[in-house]
Amino acid sequence: MDLPSDLKTIFLGWLEEEFLNAHTKNQDNLTAIYGKALKNLRNSDLPIKKPIDLIQIQYVGNKIVAKMEKRLQKYCKLNGFIYPQPESPLKKRSCPDDDQPTNSKKIKKKITKKYVPAKRSGAYAILKALYLYDRNLNGMTKDEIIRKAGPFCDKSFIPNPSIKNFYSAWTSSKTLLNNDLIKGVGRPIHYYLTEEGLQLAENLHKVDEMDNSDDLDNLNDLTPLDQHYNNIHENQPNSHKSKFDSYLFSDLNNQTGTSTSDGIKLRPIDPYPSYNHKIPSNDIINQQNAIPSSIRKKLDNTEYVVWQPSDYQVLFYLDNREIRAKNQRNYFYDKLSEMGINVHIKSLTLGDGLWIAKNIHNHEEVVLDFIFERKRLGDYVSSIKDGRFYEQKSRLEKAGLEHSYYLIEEFNSTHFSSIYSHMETAIRTGVSQTITQNKFLLKRLKDSDETLIFLKRLNSAVIRYYNNKKIVVIKSKNIETQNNYKNNLDHFKHHFKKDKDIKVSYNFVTFQDILSKSSMMTVKEMFIRMLMTIKGLSLEKAIVIQSYFETPKNLLEYYKTNSKYLDEKSLKRLLNQKFKNEIQRKNIGPKLSESIYEVWGKLNY
Repeated sequence: MDLPSDLKTIFLGWLEEEFLNAHTKNQDNLTAIYGKALKNLRNSDLPIKKPIDLIQIQYVGNKIVAKMEKRLQKYCKLNGFIYPQPESPLKKRSCPDDDQPTNSKKIKKKITKKYVPAKRSGAYAILKALYLYDRNLNGMTKDEIIRKAGPFCDKSFIPNPSIKNFYSAWTSSKTLLNNDLIKGVGRPIHYYLTEEGLQLAENLHKVDEMDNSDDLDNLNDLTPLDQHYNNIHENQPNSHKSKFDSYLFSDLNNQTGTSTSDGIKLRPIDPYPSYNHKIPSNDIINQQNAIPSSIRKKLDNTEYVVWQPSDYQVLFYLDNREIRAKNQRNYFYDKLSEMGINVHIKSLTLGDGLWIAKNIHNHEEVVLDFIFERKRLGDYVSSIKDGRFYEQKSRLEKAGLEHSYYLIEEFNSTHFSSIYSHMETAIRTGVSQTITQNKFLLKRLKDSDETLIFLKRLNSAVIRYYNNKKIVVIKSKNIETQNNYKNNLDHFKHHFKKDKDIKVSYNFVTFQDILSKSSMMTVKEMFIRMLMTIKGLSLEKAIVIQSYFETPKNLLEYYKTNSKYLDEKSLKRLLNQKFKNEIQRKNIGPKLSESIYEVWGKLNY
């Protein structure tokens, strides 16, 4: 039995089903495509004899045609129809029969244009910075690029969440990466120009030079008013003409050749001029990059530079989440500033405050060997319960800093006897472990005011400590793990330990990137953190489980294997029996064993 001569009605029904199916699954893109295909098919007068005929309908592609072919084959099989002979490769959008008229429009091939950033945009500034300041293709970090690219961009490279501005000029780096104009390599990430990016940056540079030469050629034609306007900006080397300047003179030069009442001819002012109408020369760039005291050297294939005492100043960085109360968010910053401390607010990945050395020549920042973690007694107790206390100490140890301070406020017997009496043993154990095992300097303080006094003294001590000290700055570009970060630091410290006037550090960007909570995490560390999400499972117990099973897959397979011959009750107590011989704080109790089973034992994979 043959199919109807026109299959349009059948295909409309199937397309409607696909449309509803995509809509139910919240597949917005597919829903839109099926909706447009349905609309165009309904409005089409062309006969549809075979699935391949659908290709001439706009928004119907090869995938939809293939689906309709499969459905039609099933339909024919179930209803005893003869399936029409399929045509070999799917044709592009054209009429299957030349004799039949068509009202479909010819589709022109899209010509993909090469991406060229707008002048003084974020992408433009990044390309310029890499082209001008990374001639040897050593790579530049995000922080270095932002410092160099700022003058070439009209938009800030730093977002301002306070005014709901969550994007900055740096967002354009994603566009450059997607267009293969720059690449990011290593850890911390260093950015380089690709061959295409280098060619584009060179072309942009040449265009700027041409614009600058045109401006110089026109200097002799400037009127007294224009000359006065330009003289103002020449006296301000770090400024450039703004849109406001153009609007200010817009009444005088709306068109080329307009004149003042005195008959003086004026030329229009460019609202988007080049920065300073000058591009730094190679000599200037080399002077900026070459600091006599910061010549790059190598130790076991790892580059480093040495800062002299006169090259840097010591600054204090306070974490932006460090507050006294919700209504006193700036309390510590205000009080420390009143005490005469040069304090800066930063988002720190580790610690509540630390000290950095800032290079006065190139503004690079280096982490010094002093850091502190501050906790009120309530927060300290909570961190012991949820495991944050051990996780933070672990990351502080991996930082490899010589002087780590743990400050605990409201630490007195009154609190022990009332609110935290049930946690007294845990609190004192945590304190003793911090001092004896972690080798941190723990300070018990009465309140936040006493903390401020301590920080003032510590700040003075740090400045005195680094007086006349040289700093070796490690320039490692490919740090694989946090342990690798610490081992490399220890290796450098051991190499320079004979000279007491030399201190070794990473720069602030590397510190922030490597020591964040989620950065460079190994499978072991990730597994431990996954286990610690279960209530009552401490770091020590998580380590015991991880040391035996090593990976999440092994734990899942252990439950799966035992489920073949054990009932659910026995499976719930499986880990309790497994680790019953461990010491008390590492022992897995019956309730905790049941909780672990609920999370891991019931998983199907």
